[in-house]
Amino acid sequence: MTSLFSDPYFLAVVLGHFTVDMINSLRSLIITYLSEPLGLTNAMIGVVSTIYVIFGSLSQPIFGYFSDRIGTRWVVSGGVAWMTVFLSLAVLIPGESSLVFLIIGSLGSGAVHPSGIAQATMIGRLKLKGQETTASSMFSLFGSLGYFIGPILAGILLQTWGLRGLAVLAVAAFPVAGLAFRLKNYFSTTNGPKAEAVAIEKQGAGMIIALIALAAFQSWAQQNMSVFLPKYLSDAGWQPASYGVMISLFSGGSAVGTLFGGRAADKFGKWRVIFFGLGLGAIPFLLIPLANYSWWLYVLVPLSGFLTSSCFNAIIVIAQHLFTVGVGLASGLTLGFIFASGALGTLLSGKLADLYGFNPVFYLSAALALAGSLLGLLFRKR
Repeated sequence: MTSLFSDPYFLAVVLGHFTVDMINSLRSLIITYLSEPLGLTNAMIGVVSTIYVIFGSLSQPIFGYFSDRIGTRWVVSGGVAWMTVFLSLAVLIPGESSLVFLIIGSLGSGAVHPSGIAQATMIGRLKLKGQETTASSMFSLFGSLGYFIGPILAGILLQTWGLRGLAVLAVAAFPVAGLAFRLKNYFSTTNGPKAEAVAIEKQGAGMIIALIALAAFQSWAQQNMSVFLPKYLSDAGWQPASYGVMISLFSGGSAVGTLFGGRAADKFGKWRVIFFGLGLGAIPFLLIPLANYSWWLYVLVPLSGFLTSSCFNAIIVIAQHLFTVGVGLASGLTLGFIFASGALGTLLSGKLADLYGFNPVFYLSAALALAGSLLGLLFRKR
């Protein structure tokens, strides 16, 4: 593990991931903050959030392809710079234009995610004796840390200086783009794992469909929390600093879960992490409505993040081996689908919340996690 952080290329991509996901974490807080002056319903919040995620997600295969062809350096550094510029515009020009700039900025996230995780996987494969899921989980850990720290800082800045206070985070994040650009000799991600080139033929389309469904269920359940938890608490009278802390606890639990799950997947098998992580993850979703805004939320919310995130990198690495194209393109295809499917799911969840309240959304998330757990049994050879 120490050798990873002594590698400047690994450090550059994980810091890039931390930066873009710190900015991504501001999405739900900014939309919640603007929901009253702009008159946004829960369904409209879901629509805006979905457009944001879809815009960034659909671009990920394209950026993954470019990363394979022109190199990680350009894609990661450009993606970080793009996000910081458009975050600045989003918070300094308030109103409906904020939402437009926020959505355009998501292209930076679409650039950094596939190129960064492909590079992290290659470093783990070549420098950690095949511990690619561990290295991939470390990359994801820094993204989760960004989601953890971002809402805490943003809640304080929003409550103190309003929307424009978030420009502080954009200014602080910009130097990471320079760090990523200074390094030139990243590992090539052009070639996929040829040793498993027959995987699709042997396992058939059914395994592909199962993986797609598994990724969709995991993502939908998790995005339900990240998108609607702030509004759920805001409707109950919680202030931005308070619900910012709660969404940070969810992200903090996710951060620990990605790290634990990555190491466990390399040691015990990816399917076990998927089966137990999502299966147990259904429990806190069921209990959150029963907590009734009590201190139990401080236990259940991070626990839900820990369990549902533990299998994320196992899904990514399985896909990288199943799709035998460049690692960047394979990562882009998988991540793009994961984020897009979760975002589309939140459209339905937002409508469900408008019609029946938020409790059914938590129950739906539990059902999705349980379904994903059962699909994990199909990957027992992993």
